[in-house]
Amino acid sequence: MLSFRGMRPAARDAKPSIRFEIDKAVKLYKEGKKISEIALALGFPKNSGQNRTHAALVKAGVAKSRESEK
Repeated sequence: MLSFRGMRPAARDAKPSIRFEIDKAVKLYKEGKKISEIALALGFPKNSGQNRTHAALVKAGVAKSRESEK
């Protein structure tokens, strides 16, 4: 288990810096890649970044919103 005791708040709250490349994400999506595969290709750790990637693809007008799937 990780403990953040004694760490500076800036270090404790730091998130991995991912430079989001929407052009690359759109290209991969149009090639038929899954959202999780696109997130990995953009540099997110495994099992991370899918929500952000999907939201960016929806905003770009490429992917459907999850709200419309219900």
